[in-house]
Amino acid sequence: MKKWITPLFVLFPVIAFSQDAQEPDSMYVVTECFLNDGYSLQDAITEAGNNDYDGPESVWFRQPVAVPDTPENQFRRIVNWENMAAWTAANAADGTSNESYTCANANRSFITSRQAGNNTATFDSGDATLIAVTTCFLKKGVSISSFFDFIDQNQKAREATGDTTVALVSHMVMGGNPELNTAVGVRRIGKTAEDLAESLDLRWRSDLRAPVYTDTPAESCQNPMLYKTYRVDR
Repeated sequence: MKKWITPLFVLFPVIAFSQDAQEPDSMYVVTECFLNDGYSLQDAITEAGNNDYDGPESVWFRQPVAVPDTPENQFRRIVNWENMAAWTAANAADGTSNESYTCANANRSFITSRQAGNNTATFDSGDATLIAVTTCFLKKGVSISSFFDFIDQNQKAREATGDTTVALVSHMVMGGNPELNTAVGVRRIGKTAEDLAESLDLRWRSDLRAPVYTDTPAESCQNPMLYKTYRVDR
């Protein structure tokens, strides 16, 4: 099974950081898409699975569940590539023509992704699962490498308590909202929707304090957003 990406920010005591981040595991190309009148998301998933589009490691459709100011017909297409060279070799800039949905291809975002911790991204739940996404803004002078090390060690501490979710750190490198270019995303996903829900329940049960960022690489983090994510079988 291909690795996929698709995370919540957890606060731990200050730790030591390395100077260089590991190479990205993959690159995501994220595009906002909209269902055309009369079509459902399942129609779009089926149509995307029938396209003869070749080259990406995997394709995901991410449906908003708890995302502010999102139209009912909007979803995100997440295409996972090995790197930018693979995206270019597949002539992916041309996009595809679809009957059931329309994507804002001119507004793509290119995002590098690195897996934190040791849990692997095995998809266990049939055709869909839940993903929690948090955007954090780094303190001045803090590197992506430092932030990754922080999340990596925090994730390993969670795994030691039996947490089975997968954490991934992402950074927008091209396109998207210019205001987010200094932000780092943390995605946490369960092998099943129940795995993620249990992980969130445990965190909320044990710590109801407001976040304190004094000893962390982040200046602040937004509230997590929740999506239902579907793998497109191709």
